[in-house]
Amino acid sequence: SRKASVSRKASGVHIDFAGVLVRSDFEQQGTAHQTSHSYFTDESGLLLRLHRDIDPNDESTLAGWNKVLELGQVLTFRDVLVLPFDSKANCAVVSWSQPTLQEKNGQHSNDKRIRTLQKWTETDDAERICAKVLASFDAGLPLYCRLPHRTEIAMGYILAIRFRGAGAGINEYGGQYRSGATADHSFEIDVDCGGGSNVIVATCSRAVLSQTIEMHLDPASHNGAALDLKDLLRQSGGALAPCDMNNLNLLFTESGVLFQVMLRRQSASLEILQITPADIEALAALYLEAVK
Repeated sequence: SRKASVSRKASGVHIDFAGVLVRSDFEQQGTAHQTSHSYFTDESGLLLRLHRDIDPNDESTLAGWNKVLELGQVLTFRDVLVLPFDSKANCAVVSWSQPTLQEKNGQHSNDKRIRTLQKWTETDDAERICAKVLASFDAGLPLYCRLPHRTEIAMGYILAIRFRGAGAGINEYGGQYRSGATADHSFEIDVDCGGGSNVIVATCSRAVLSQTIEMHLDPASHNGAALDLKDLLRQSGGALAPCDMNNLNLLFTESGVLFQVMLRRQSASLEILQITPADIEALAALYLEAVK
């Protein structure tokens, strides 16, 4: 890819690029329009998501766009707007709205690049990289991109949740924790990342726990305790009653869910930023690609 000429810039940073299409889907945005998400990569293994808004009532444009989106094809674009990197999905993001797709040979600045990419798509290396990129994306684990500074990802089962309170102390695994300016981190969670032999301990806010219960755990769990706990975590600022803490622990520990935990390292301590169920099928696919 390269930056577009100054005369073609409207606002922001615009570039031209060529890439191999590895995935495409649509997201409905109400009844007015839908957004096409097309994912591209190349020899670098960087995943790039291209956004294009399409009027669902414009059948000719929609049909033409669907015809273009053939997996494995090399596609080229001009004047795409560079958007902020999506650190959650670990992919670069651009937006495109101009009818400048696949210009005639000899008239496109990326012509040599197109031929190089087309030859690359016929190699075993291309098949390997494309498969790994998609497996990494589906699993939510970056292979070719860096996580944000001090951010880590762990996979494991939740063993215990404790109310932390204010002040400093030593947890049962020997790790120190401190209560700083972020007083909302009032719980401490043990995550088993290796059959009991690798347990990490991290602080967690009420908001993260409440969001996890609401979005990822069965609301009918433990006779509806999940719904009550979600509300308690949002409303209460102090310690939960012993029975509520017990229900909170049971809700997570007996769920049988392998969680993907995003953490931020603060000196010697860890803070949980997000808890989501791990995609086991995607993790298996990523593992199989890694051992090939």
